[in-house]
Amino acid sequence: METYEGYPIMPGIKSEILSSHKIKVKGAILYRVQVEDKIKYVCVNAHTLRGRNIVIIPSFEGNEDANLVEIWRGQNGKFKYDFDIFPGVSPQHIWHRNQFDLSRLQKIDEITENVSIVKLADHTRTFIAKVKVVEPEEIDLETRIYGLLRKTRITPRFMGHICEGEDVRGFLLEKVDAIAPLAIDFDACKRVLQTLHDYNWCLGKVTKDNFLIQTDGTAKLIGFGHCKTCSFPAGRRQWKLERKMLQELETLRRLFKQ
Repeated sequence: METYEGYPIMPGIKSEILSSHKIKVKGAILYRVQVEDKIKYVCVNAHTLRGRNIVIIPSFEGNEDANLVEIWRGQNGKFKYDFDIFPGVSPQHIWHRNQFDLSRLQKIDEITENVSIVKLADHTRTFIAKVKVVEPEEIDLETRIYGLLRKTRITPRFMGHICEGEDVRGFLLEKVDAIAPLAIDFDACKRVLQTLHDYNWCLGKVTKDNFLIQTDGTAKLIGFGHCKTCSFPAGRRQWKLERKMLQELETLRRLFKQ
């Protein structure tokens, strides 16, 4: 078995790096790695590999149930690592019956770092896929909100969860034929925002990018990564709830006056 500074590591021929993602809070890099027939995650803290241009992957032998290994340098400069479970979407928020394998999605175009236009192997239609490996709590929150709003028709249709191995890492949406909102679309955008408020949730960060205008003039609401619940302890709940909602509606009004 190959070793690095006396520790067992995975042979390069048995692993393939699929992607890398910066973790802003820790100044680390998270690597998605194909290890034989499984996906593993390697979190490399800053200054750990001392300028090496290859990623050292500690052997998962004896820790097969783990899917994450974090590596770093101790205060004495010694190489250290620890195994853990890298979470996906919480099981209680997995509500749709459809699940799509991330590896089977064909990327057609990239909208942002985490959002792409994709095709399925057995479909000619295109869809919108959002996958976020780092900060999985954002995908967890958005998945929860889409489930909450699934009967309102104010969002693009939620087609199902995107999985990698046994974990949910994203979701698939219908691709809506829509345009960015104009000044005349204020009322349509206000209506869908108020519908979200009716469920005691606020967007948290309101921008025009949260709204898609369809050909019939109605709006769809997207982008729930900053959502915050508007539920508060009894006695203060109603006042704080109404205040937060009014603030979001006023922000929306200002956006359409610009």
